[in-house]
Amino acid sequence: MCACGSGEHDDAGKTPAAAASSAAPSQAKAAKKKPAGPHVEQMRTDRYAVTVRYPRLPRHDATLAKAMREYGEKHRDAFVQHMQKSDLPPLTGDYPRELSLNFSLRGRTPDFVSVLGQGDRYLGGPHGKPLTVSFTEDTSKHQLITLDDLLADPKKGLKQIATIARRRLYQRLHGHTSGHDRRLDRGTRAHAANFDVFTIDGRGRTARGLTIIFPPHQVAAYAAGPQSVHISNQDLLPLLKDRYRPAFGGHEQDVAEADGG
Repeated sequence: MCACGSGEHDDAGKTPAAAASSAAPSQAKAAKKKPAGPHVEQMRTDRYAVTVRYPRLPRHDATLAKAMREYGEKHRDAFVQHMQKSDLPPLTGDYPRELSLNFSLRGRTPDFVSVLGQGDRYLGGPHGKPLTVSFTEDTSKHQLITLDDLLADPKKGLKQIATIARRRLYQRLHGHTSGHDRRLDRGTRAHAANFDVFTIDGRGRTARGLTIIFPPHQVAAYAAGPQSVHISNQDLLPLLKDRYRPAFGGHEQDVAEADGG
């Protein structure tokens, strides 16, 4: 790390080739250094298996790390207790009784950090029970926030977000922007529970909108998998509380323009 500052002294009297040779190992070592991988917790017996992956976060993300741990441990413990109480034979099939959960970092800006957890709890049958959860931290308060926390008028804002999501899902799943899909309509009603899985996007100075994630079964058949809808800053800015608009690159005049003012 300090070789650039001390190199002239340490390599005094050496030929350029020798000095370059002595610096090469440390430079090569630095070039090979990679970010730490996820922390993986695994448990395996002859009757079940558990795998939970957590991203490695800096210390100042302690609130987020705690939320992930509590969720992961809650589902792990419930799954293991169920397995231990069940009179199950050893695993012999291609589909094990398994809990699999993977948390990943989905967005980091100076104002927000978002993680998404996805997995399955498989106990037999045609498919597993999906596990889908998100956590977003307001870094200025070190507190987790919900979608309602972002919105100036949660009822009005959620209704507009629901309308955008429904229209885009109809287009993606059916090829048109409206219709009569009872599951999709029910899964995109403007209820907070339908929109509680979301991440704030962006890896720079400004958030780049947010993404709503709908677990399997909520808006489409299980075979279609989870569905997601991105809400752009342009659509989001008019709905946000004043204090959150700068975090998405907006100001009050931007909102006035978006509203036609």
